[in-house]
Amino acid sequence: MSAGVGFLPTAFIPRVHPALARLWRSDLSRRRLDAIFLSRDRLPMAEALGWGEFGELVEVPGGWTHADTLAEYGRACDVRVLLPGDAAIYANCLRAAEQIGSPTWCSWQQSGPKPAPLGDGRLVAEFEPCGDPDWASQGSFDEFWQAVDRDERFTWILRLDAIGDVLLTLAWLLPFKKRYPRRRVGLVVRPQYVAWLRSLDWIDAVCGCHSVFWDELVASLPPGGGEGTAWINLMPGMLRTIGNRLLNETRGIAASIHPDARTRCGYSTGRLVTGQRELLGLIFDGVEPEFPAACPATRTVSFVWFSPYPGADERLWPPDCWAAALAPLRGTRIVLQPATAPVHVRWEAEFLELARAGGLAIERGPLTGTIIDLAKAMAPARGWVGVNSAPMHVAGLLGLPALALGLGWESNARWLHPSVQIVAAEDVARELQFGSGKDSLLTFARRTHRDDGWADGLYLEPETFAAVSAEHYLARI
Repeated sequence: MSAGVGFLPTAFIPRVHPALARLWRSDLSRRRLDAIFLSRDRLPMAEALGWGEFGELVEVPGGWTHADTLAEYGRACDVRVLLPGDAAIYANCLRAAEQIGSPTWCSWQQSGPKPAPLGDGRLVAEFEPCGDPDWASQGSFDEFWQAVDRDERFTWILRLDAIGDVLLTLAWLLPFKKRYPRRRVGLVVRPQYVAWLRSLDWIDAVCGCHSVFWDELVASLPPGGGEGTAWINLMPGMLRTIGNRLLNETRGIAASIHPDARTRCGYSTGRLVTGQRELLGLIFDGVEPEFPAACPATRTVSFVWFSPYPGADERLWPPDCWAAALAPLRGTRIVLQPATAPVHVRWEAEFLELARAGGLAIERGPLTGTIIDLAKAMAPARGWVGVNSAPMHVAGLLGLPALALGLGWESNARWLHPSVQIVAAEDVARELQFGSGKDSLLTFARRTHRDDGWADGLYLEPETFAAVSAEHYLARI
């Protein structure tokens, strides 16, 4: 087998770029890769970023990565796949890589061990999206709930995405249940969320489903899903395909926020809606969101809660960046949300040392088990600062004045919390995506190269974030 390496990106190209640059500069000592596997629609951006310097660009089939992605590639090499956020896509990438070599994954922080072999079975990511539906044949969500009431149906909501999306759904579902207490609603979520969701006595049922293998996913659907049920697919983006296919496996009436031509769907928004607040308002009869659990109402202690740890490694800003970005908050009591993952423990140690040297008053907050516990710890704060992740949604739902660090395309994020401002490097992102690109690789590598092993950053200079925070309410707490 050759000593070369193939690289299979599984996320949006600007997200992948820092990991690939580090792999090329550090792990491979600037050797060319045997192949960088890309679909046709990603090739122009990769060329603009100068990926031809890293290795040979090899076109593979478009759409979601699946088992046959590398079938036409005639050479053998080890394959690094970027660890993405969705288990099904990650698993498919590994399955494809096994055809031509020994797959390993490359995260934003470090290389990891060889993953365990995959089992048998069709993966959910192997399902391909198809065209738009006939919107005219579908009723509205008002008509959906009228049908639910008429037949006294039990309604299951499919929400197999991340904890922040589950929390936002709960924030609309609680006032909806208060307005319509006779409507019985259950949630289909990832297994790790089941226990604490069942502790909320206003939710009628909770079912945990794994989202990698299709047979296991279908088998784990709630039992008794007959004619007396109703189903809503609330999952956006890539996950909408999973939810839409699951609607075809159920009985009863079906609704989807983003159906396609193959979906068994009688009710929808009638159009594509990207704003999360507008979308949930359409589904849950225009109620105003509220935090889905009791939290302390008074804010007698003056401190800012700080949440630097993301759900995905590409959002973990290096500790020196955060220490510099928080400089306008000198003299403010800052409570750091702790974490136990090894990479976060290392991050915390470096950050605390840099923060003390910079005159910041940092103290560690309590460890929390669930997102509800986190909210109770955050509730007495006067403000929040951190990365665009689940704690940001907690802050928004609690009404805390909040300042979030976002990736380059997130400053106009679709959550639209009234009290949350997202700071992101839109200009840099635009340059990376649409620039002429001949010198972009070397320029970007020089700007983002780090010798300390941390991620290459979020395309934002700490001084930019500091300038915004200096004018923000947080600096006056």
